[in-house]
Amino acid sequence: MKKIFALLCIFIICSCGIGSVAKDNIKIKNEQIVSCKFESKYWAVIISTNTTNITSIYNSIINKPNWDESNIILLKGEEATKENILNALEWLAINSDSQDIVLFSFTGHGTPKNGKYGISPWDHKTIFTSELDEKLDLIDCKHMCLIFDCCLSGSFVKNSIGRKSLFLKENNIFQFKEFFKSELDDQNRVILMSTMKRGGGFSASILENDIEINVISFSRFVADAFQNGIDNDNNGWVSAEEGFKYGKKKFLPYAIIIFLNILLQIQAFIQSGGYFIIPFPTIYDGVEGELPLVKI
Repeated sequence: MKKIFALLCIFIICSCGIGSVAKDNIKIKNEQIVSCKFESKYWAVIISTNTTNITSIYNSIINKPNWDESNIILLKGEEATKENILNALEWLAINSDSQDIVLFSFTGHGTPKNGKYGISPWDHKTIFTSELDEKLDLIDCKHMCLIFDCCLSGSFVKNSIGRKSLFLKENNIFQFKEFFKSELDDQNRVILMSTMKRGGGFSASILENDIEINVISFSRFVADAFQNGIDNDNNGWVSAEEGFKYGKKKFLPYAIIIFLNILLQIQAFIQSGGYFIIPFPTIYDGVEGELPLVKI
């Protein structure tokens, strides 16, 4: 453990942007894809601007029986520009229908500006949660899972009402949207976030002889749940909720170490303009029951 503690000083704080800019935009074709042996088709857009843990979510689902590689867009590094992310969301809106399941995953940097929060693509052209929500609202699907492994992600959902309160009757849908919906909240979404409200996050590379031997991040552990078939209720599926519980459990010891590091907290507060690192994962669950994501 002492060795791990020492190595954890090599980390990436996700509250600030990164310095490179994408060279070319990736053109995403809006083509209808039809092939799935399940009642629901599964669609995903997976994004990572981070150099660590860049494809863990993608790798954890790509070979699972309910996922088709053709139904997944992966944007990593310099591909993850604002234009490409918005194009990918339009691709989801064209292809998904009312019985399908949609996964959107972002690993990288979260950013605040004038009281608003958003994600920072590779080219630093912020996508605020209001703009992201407009695009997500255009996607017709049965359920949607959003995974955000970035600073301030806990602030992407302002709603703090209890889970049971979300299960409104059919004639109260308008009431739900008018009085309960805020930022990315919605009745058919499960949102996994790597931080608490107004909290910075982190990911870390563990090195041995200058070689990366492990990665510590919330989304990496969620991916482990998908990859390893963490099925607590033995129904043959790993749900978004099961992925969250496992990811949080595995990430929590490292989160506590970082949270209690006073010098690191002061540095983060200064660099981020007033935010401490509060890397304790949170969840918003607007789906009755559980949202199945990976067939074992």
